[in-house]
Amino acid sequence: MLALSSLKLGLSLADERTIRDVGIWSKPFKFMLSSALFAATMAWFIGLLPDGVRTGRTTRALAWTVIVSCG
Repeated sequence: MLALSSLKLGLSLADERTIRDVGIWSKPFKFMLSSALFAATMAWFIGLLPDGVRTGRTTRALAWTVIVSCG
């Protein structure tokens, strides 16, 4: 996500097209950056959970949901 967001940032600097005075690459850039921040925060919090909860079925399902939706 961070690599793709840097690509979108480069595209926003090179492409000056806008929709309603907003650059067309700003929304994908912000989405990828916020998704990367959310995934990193979730990984950090999962690391703080006790072993029984961290390896539980619900936590794994939640982690895979984030991986699939952000990837």
